[in-house]
Amino acid sequence: MMRLLKLIQKNSLAIFFVFLFLIKLAPFYFLPIESKFFVSHTLAKAGVVGLLGILLIFDSKKIAGVINKNKVLFSLLALFFLGQSLPVLTAENVFLFWKGYHNIIASLIIFLLTFYLVRDKKNFEKLSKFILISGFILVGIELVFVALADKLLPLLNLVLQQEVFDAYLTNIERGRYSMDMNVELFLPFFLYALLRFKNKERLGKTSIFFIIALIGITFFSNFRTRVVNLIFALFASLFIFLKKQRNSLSPKNIKRLLPLGALLALPVIVAIFLSSAVYSFNILDRFALKNKEEDVGTLTFRINAAKRSIELFKSSPLFGVGLGNYSNYSGERTQFEFHLLNRRNRLTYQNLGSYSPHNVLFSVLAEAGAFGIATFVALLVFFLWRDIFYFNKANGVSLPMVYIISFWTMFVFMLFNPSHSIFVVGWFWMLRGSIEANYSVKTFGN
Repeated sequence: MMRLLKLIQKNSLAIFFVFLFLIKLAPFYFLPIESKFFVSHTLAKAGVVGLLGILLIFDSKKIAGVINKNKVLFSLLALFFLGQSLPVLTAENVFLFWKGYHNIIASLIIFLLTFYLVRDKKNFEKLSKFILISGFILVGIELVFVALADKLLPLLNLVLQQEVFDAYLTNIERGRYSMDMNVELFLPFFLYALLRFKNKERLGKTSIFFIIALIGITFFSNFRTRVVNLIFALFASLFIFLKKQRNSLSPKNIKRLLPLGALLALPVIVAIFLSSAVYSFNILDRFALKNKEEDVGTLTFRINAAKRSIELFKSSPLFGVGLGNYSNYSGERTQFEFHLLNRRNRLTYQNLGSYSPHNVLFSVLAEAGAFGIATFVALLVFFLWRDIFYFNKANGVSLPMVYIISFWTMFVFMLFNPSHSIFVVGWFWMLRGSIEANYSVKTFGN
């Protein structure tokens, strides 16, 4: 038994990568039993808990030392965790509280594991390669899904977690194609691979292909929040990369970028054309609010949800109404009224939609109260301050910058979408753990 545990410890980074990849995939049943206990996300969450337990057996002193050397960071994390824990005192439904709370626990464990495992340069580089390859695979999967959805749906109905499949089916009926894997976070990594490894022809061509594929599927998805997320990632990357490489902004080099710009515009045009042909509307129509129910209704839903969150905060200002308990009080159905037909997938989607106000700040405000939102904002301000300091100090474009852009891209996603699921918060905290590990050792910043 001890030999097995030592083997796991020795290969902890590779095992951790497997769990991270499972978390980012759409959840599927790994046994032919339709139960949340036998879903890939549950397996991955149990895996990271078990991996931390094994590392504590062999490396407890090292882990304690790492925490002691970063007291400010881990003190703020402890306060944040306390801010998410105390709302159990006011939670009307403890089961709903646990549904949200266990993802917080798993996410902070992911942060700690990432922080501990990638503190040396080699492991940091391995993680970067893992993220890049994962991005290629996940964008490829979504590209296949968009192209062959009708043929894949019967198979997906057998293997995907039922709630997720119902969401996919309902969105397809609404003219929206998305696997909800938040793949826009990979764009900075694709752009960095293109920029940094321009002498490696194969990697450069691969990066260009997946950048084009990502832009195309994002605009074809007809999800406005995905497009906003992509645009944020693109402009943040270009702004920072170009600012840090001003010496390369010669007229000659700028002219070379023009064909690339035209190439990146091509998937946008194609996606808009295809969407118009297939659905008689496109993402530009959605931004123009042409459909009152779909386009205006979803905005109205978020505005009403924000107001409701403030009302819930006022009803329990110190600790909120409890994690996950927003759905007990929301009563919000306006976004989904046009789906109120007697079909399981649409009713499931409606219930999922009422679970969250679709904004992480309003969600924390309502469910964790003043103490919860204060500890969360304090942590975000600390992160932002560290990132700005790093950007101002760093010379040239560095790999940690890519992590920072990707991290804040995920935060932008969380401002417009539910953020309680492990596929969102798990990678959110993994990226942050990587960034903080870099700040901690300060040996591989460039």
